[in-house]
Amino acid sequence: MKTRVEFKNLILTAFIFIATTSSAFAQPPNHFRLQGDNLNVTYSTTSFTGRPYLSYDNGVKIRNFSGDEIRTVGTEIGTFVSVTLWKTKSGFTTFTLLIPKSDLGSENQIYLQTQGTMTQHKFSIDPNQNVGQLNVYKYILMKGSANLMYY
Repeated sequence: MKTRVEFKNLILTAFIFIATTSSAFAQPPNHFRLQGDNLNVTYSTTSFTGRPYLSYDNGVKIRNFSGDEIRTVGTEIGTFVSVTLWKTKSGFTTFTLLIPKSDLGSENQIYLQTQGTMTQHKFSIDPNQNVGQLNVYKYILMKGSANLMYY
């Protein structure tokens, strides 16, 4: 009889621990569809190939990125997801999307509001001329949805 009571107490303790630990039920989204300023971005942390995928559509040109073409950096405010859009002799342009920390809970889809950043990175053939501000930023308010996709 004592073993049965101990087992019930163990189960009850485990249930209370799981119920009070938010990360036990955390369900972060892995698929994001965001729009802003004539820009449509779809980002998945994984895909059928097991690699991340990002689609960038500015209404003029569509660019698709996967795997190592996508760079991510996790921070306290969320994850920065960056891709290099194009390169020129005088520099290159990147797009960075801030994926905010989020949790689906019991929802299938959640609404997000975040920011994208277009950055022009300037450089010169003569390193002595690399003075002053070398990056120029354009911030884009992005709104859309996030959900969990199974691949």
